[in-house]
Amino acid sequence: MKYVIYALVAALAVWAVWYVVRTIRRQLRGQCSGCSGDCSRCGKK
Repeated sequence: MKYVIYALVAALAVWAVWYVVRTIRRQLRGQCSGCSGDCSRCGKK
């Protein structure tokens, strides 16, 4: 059972790193400047 929890935590960590990297790359390209970097809030892709 503890290995299932470890796997879930690892998957969550991978997702979090991917999300942060994606957000930073969008900010660097200027795609999110109109909504303070939160693309999900304003719907920009």
